[in-house]
Amino acid sequence: MGAYAADHGFLVVSHNINPMPGAAYTRMRAGQKMSGLLMVKQSDPVGPVIASLVLLWSASEAEEWENPVCFLPLE
Repeated sequence: MGAYAADHGFLVVSHNINPMPGAAYTRMRAGQKMSGLLMVKQSDPVGPVIASLVLLWSASEAEEWENPVCFLPLE
């Protein structure tokens, strides 16, 4: 997940809440590049998640998303 996304500048959006954040933090602790991880609970409604993604896309630059682990939807 992390290496391919980081090499290509992709953010990762996942609903796999248990292992994904831990894997991201492990990469960061090892000094490896991480493009960012956006977590979404499977039980969250899709509309607010899409609205959050559109907001992030329109109001930020790709460089701002190196290394964070965030949960969507934004509140």
